[in-house]
Amino acid sequence: MSWTGLTLPILLLFLTSASGREIRGTITESEPAKQQVSLTLESGKTLGPLEVGSGDAAIGYENQEIVGDLTESGKTMRLTHIWPDNQILANAMAGVNRSLIRNAATLGRNDSLVRGDYLPDFALYNQRGEPVYSSHLRKSPTVLTFLFTRCGDPNMCPATAARLSELGDRAAKAGWDQARFVAVSFDPEYDTPGVLHQYGEVMGMNTPSFELLTGDPEAIEALLRLVGVRTFDEDGTIVHNLVTLLTDSHGRIVLRQDGSRWSADAIYERLEEMNE
Repeated sequence: MSWTGLTLPILLLFLTSASGREIRGTITESEPAKQQVSLTLESGKTLGPLEVGSGDAAIGYENQEIVGDLTESGKTMRLTHIWPDNQILANAMAGVNRSLIRNAATLGRNDSLVRGDYLPDFALYNQRGEPVYSSHLRKSPTVLTFLFTRCGDPNMCPATAARLSELGDRAAKAGWDQARFVAVSFDPEYDTPGVLHQYGEVMGMNTPSFELLTGDPEAIEALLRLVGVRTFDEDGTIVHNLVTLLTDSHGRIVLRQDGSRWSADAIYERLEEMNE
């Protein structure tokens, strides 16, 4: 299969959301096969069935509080841009991210994490709508890189996703069950957990060893700055450099690769050494 050839279909998959009015409530019923949910508001009123994207349908969010955008067209109601909305959990994650943001603010312009440094504290959501804390990632060998689902350059994010997927497959065949493969989105305003779930399915990153992360834009910006990734908007897309890290089971950076042509083989060799 040509990963480059998947670029246009992927863009078509993800350029489908429309803005609507923000709405909060609890998903009280989920039917993944129909891509429909029912949402109960704080007032007790239940809305449904609401159409959702395939990624959100796969997550389900049943009995969970969410916030999303509700659009109506005739008799059809659609819920998009869905995020978990548990305030206790959100406050806990924000507490973790505050130190990340403070540390990034004190960093020199040309400073960034290097080999021997440790993965900083952060808390983001994965493609299953679950919180992921870097403290958990520090317990396993972890490959950390960055991408965004609307990236149209086949040599950047689609190529990165293909290499990460390849590494996950090779690690699984080698029996390295503890290794984790993490991609943080540059584009949290668009890349919700549901969008990342769909992307992971398309790109072959749909097993528990993969964590596709999104969340608080300020926290992600701080993480990018600490790692040394620079981004800017240009002509409706995100232009960026790329950094890929490998950390050991203590969260220490053992390999850093700069640039879009990072080597999956080099990372695999280091993972092999860790598992000897």
